[in-house]
Amino acid sequence: TRQGICPTGWHLPSDYEWNQLEEVIALSAADTYSTTGPTTWNSEYTTTSGYRGEHGQKMKSTTAVNSLSTNGTSKLYNAGGFDVLLVGYIYGNQAQSYGTNVNFWSSSSNMTESTYTAWCRSFTYNYIAVNRQFVQKSHLFSVRCKQNDN
Repeated sequence: TRQGICPTGWHLPSDYEWNQLEEVIALSAADTYSTTGPTTWNSEYTTTSGYRGEHGQKMKSTTAVNSLSTNGTSKLYNAGGFDVLLVGYIYGNQAQSYGTNVNFWSSSSNMTESTYTAWCRSFTYNYIAVNRQFVQKSHLFSVRCKQNDN
């Protein structure tokens, strides 16, 4: 595991750990993490790039950012939801996609492409899927820390 920017006892989740999280949320009953019920989970999602599944909606906050609807159904984070806010990212010295998109890093490099790229997850206001992609590490994306297992 890679602690990175995360506090002691926490780490930056790997691509595998992101897949585990997505699967749990996708298959969860209504009112567990989201106001909506189960969607499907295909084991191929763990190796598929691009937009996949319908579980992104269950992970996105219902809170609009920049007056744009997220089309999300996640419960609030303090009620157990993942509650993704679409806060955009920074590329170069410019803020991008505020209110329409957010990207989260994983700790996993994409060694088949380059050591300069890593797997990330993207959430977009007009998609109910989660985008699994690899991106150059020079982008400034959000991180979501995962508590270490004891």
